[in-house]
Amino acid sequence: MKMMKSLLICGLLVASAHTVQAQNTGDQEMRRERAHEMKKERAERGEKLADELELTEDQRAAWKEIRAKYKPEYTALREKHNENRKAARTEMKAIREQHRAEMEQVLTAEQQAEWEAIREKKKAEREQQREYRKAKEQERMRQEAAPSEK
Repeated sequence: MKMMKSLLICGLLVASAHTVQAQNTGDQEMRRERAHEMKKERAERGEKLADELELTEDQRAAWKEIRAKYKPEYTALREKHNENRKAARTEMKAIREQHRAEMEQVLTAEQQAEWEAIREKKKAEREQQREYRKAKEQERMRQEAAPSEK
């Protein structure tokens, strides 16, 4: 009887370990898929911006070269500050400003103005979304507090 209990416990432990391993594998797979999707989305946004600015083939090639130049720096910063995004923010901002300055040098004055207008529009949209989320959160908190007031 003791032998049966021991075998049953061992079997359950093995099954549990297998389940945890399968879940971890699934999480890794999801992360890989999401990273791939994000990379694809970034590429599409880049192409859309290049189209909006009406970049020439030479300009597109120059932008691609500049992005490739800065990619290792961005990657290194993400790895360095993997757990603490706030710590990376200052360093990331400095690199982003250098990156943007180099990309602007490739543009004509008209394209630079258009790019600035696009960036301002995106900034306003982000702010609007931020305000919307903030209002939704405040509403949720108010509704959660309301039942306890009765």
